[in-house]
Amino acid sequence: MPTREELTLKIRDEKRSRGLTWKKIAEAIGSGSPIFYTAALLGQMTLTKEEAQNAATLLGLTDSEAFSSPNHPIAAHLPLCRQRTL
Repeated sequence: MPTREELTLKIRDEKRSRGLTWKKIAEAIGSGSPIFYTAALLGQMTLTKEEAQNAATLLGLTDSEAFSSPNHPIAAHLPLCRQRTL
């Protein structure tokens, strides 16, 4: 089973290699917000099982990647950005 970081990288690589935009991916996943779906694919939110399956089909993910956690389908990982404050 891939780590969350590995899954995030794979999702981003598949997006680029297939020439997809986040908006096109969102349209294929479901009727929800493209912002929400983008956040989910980058690990900040979770998808329903149906949405995760739609994303997996579009992005060529395996079932173990799409459903790495039964409670959190496609919960990838986006490293936190840390800003320095003065």
